[in-house]
Amino acid sequence: MRQALWLIFAVISELARDTPTWGEAKKLIDSTPLPCGKSRETVKRSDRAGQGGYGYCASHSRFFEGFRFYLTCTPKEMPIIWGLAHPKIGEREAAEAMLRHDRHLLQLGQVIMGDKGFAGRELESFITDELGAQLIRPGRQDEKPRFGKLGGIRR
Repeated sequence: MRQALWLIFAVISELARDTPTWGEAKKLIDSTPLPCGKSRETVKRSDRAGQGGYGYCASHSRFFEGFRFYLTCTPKEMPIIWGLAHPKIGEREAAEAMLRHDRHLLQLGQVIMGDKGFAGRELESFITDELGAQLIRPGRQDEKPRFGKLGGIRR
C-alpha cells in the first residue's frame, strides 16, 4: 500500500479534475492539528509513535502530540492538495513546501484564501511571483487592512 501511495494520489487528482468545482478560481488553505492520541501512553503505543512531534495549536489553545494536517481545497470542499507536517514547522513554511511540490495542481490567476497564520512576505511573494496566484487573508492588527472584512467566507 505504501509503495502505491503515489498511484493513489494520481488517481484522486485525475478524478478531481473531472469535477465541476476543480476549475474554480478560488482555493482555500488551512491547517489543523492531527493528534495521535490524548494520553502519553496512547501516543507511545500508536503506529505513528516517533514520526510526529509535540506542538502547540493556538487556535485550539492546546498542546498535542502528532502531526499538523494541511489542506488546500475548493470552496465546495473538494480537496486539491494535502499534506502532513511536524507540528513545530511553521504554517507558512509547510504551506510553501506543499504548494511548491504540487504547483502543477494550481492554475495561473488562482486566488488562495487563508487565515492570519499564512501572513508573511516570503510566502506571499512565492505565491505571487512563482505560482502566479494571489494570497488573500485577514489583516493583522499591526498592518493596514488590505482586503476588507473576510468574516463572510469563514465557516
